[in-house]
Amino acid sequence: MDKLIKRIANISVLIITIAAISASFIYLFSEKEAALNWCFNILYLLVIIVIILLVLFAVIGIFSNKKQLFKTLLLLGCCVVLIVIGYFLAPSELSDIALRLEVAPIVYKWVGTAMNVTYLAFFGVILAFISSIIYVKIKN
Repeated sequence: MDKLIKRIANISVLIITIAAISASFIYLFSEKEAALNWCFNILYLLVIIVIILLVLFAVIGIFSNKKQLFKTLLLLGCCVVLIVIGYFLAPSELSDIALRLEVAPIVYKWVGTAMNVTYLAFFGVILAFISSIIYVKIKN
């Protein structure tokens, strides 16, 4: 298992390095459209490969330990509930700025959802931090 983790990590580092090189070539060849498209395609492909490897690594890690599987499913459930709450709290009516910029209503709704999820997660982390301090004080 450790060898697999090291291989995935090494491959991910290699892919990120190639992606960084490709991204830097974008600035060098910015006048030539064909080279620019080629660099962007390489960059997109490598980012997709890294994401697939990270998900694969997480899935292997989850299924190797049954306790971790339950904790992960509980965490994913909490994330889904957080996103649903953020979605229902997000405004549906476009603001004046959104109307001026011609933002689609669905985009505006999902941007509001992302902001609400960020706020809820931030306050959740603060609440968890405070509650853990209180728990340690009570336990001692």
